[in-house]
Amino acid sequence: MHKLTQLIKDDMRPALGVTEPGAIAYAVSKAKSYVPGELEQVTLLLNSGMYKNAFTCGIPGTSEVGNYYAAALGADAADPKKGLECLEGIGKAEEEAAGEMIKAGMISVSMSSITSRIFIEATVTGETSEAVVT
Repeated sequence: MHKLTQLIKDDMRPALGVTEPGAIAYAVSKAKSYVPGELEQVTLLLNSGMYKNAFTCGIPGTSEVGNYYAAALGADAADPKKGLECLEGIGKAEEEAAGEMIKAGMISVSMSSITSRIFIEATVTGETSEAVVT
């Protein structure tokens, strides 16, 4: 097999829906997996392309779109063991819980910089600890 073909095959991963919201949910869920206890805050920093591309993308299993819902669902319901398919199986109850997190101000989303370098940094703060995943 040609080296470029092998590189592409090695790098490809299955995803549920549009890649950007899935990647956001995955990063947040991964960070949350390191924080025991109750969640207090999710801080999400994205490069300009990731921010823009996920801004209006639909979230599979919900009627919602965008960065905030992807982050909130990642914190509330996503399974980090599923990678970019971490939102598989979510439904109305998870969507409503994510909406409550957003309304409570528990989700912060910012564009970190204007660059073509793909970048997601998810900081999850709990009662006694904090985790950062990049």
